[in-house]
Amino acid sequence: MAGLLALSVQIHNTVSKYIDTAKNARVEAHNLAAKIAAIIAVLEQLERFIRDQHVTGHFSNSSVLYCTTKQCDTSLRDLNVILSRCASTTGADSMRWDGWLTWPLMKERYQQTISVLHEYLEVFNLSMSIDGW
Repeated sequence: MAGLLALSVQIHNTVSKYIDTAKNARVEAHNLAAKIAAIIAVLEQLERFIRDQHVTGHFSNSSVLYCTTKQCDTSLRDLNVILSRCASTTGADSMRWDGWLTWPLMKERYQQTISVLHEYLEVFNLSMSIDGW
């Protein structure tokens, strides 16, 4: 869960830097940043819930939460690759954004990404509400 949360934060930071750098950042970038921020918030709540309930061990590979977490991780890693290609690394961890002039997600890919992220949000929220948290 912690790795997924860290990846979500990284992607949110990348999209936020794009928004800050691009003078007329696309609406899609703002929407994606908002959706990722929502995922960050629900993952933080879910992580806190698991910690507070002293859940130990691992979820079974067939559990909905486990499968959704793995799928979300794969989706976010794919998204991170796409976003990372648009920024060139100069030095250790600094990013050059002056060459990033176009939004990297085509309309179909953007819509698919938003839809999938929304589904993950629903499952994560449902996971907490089932236990009355």
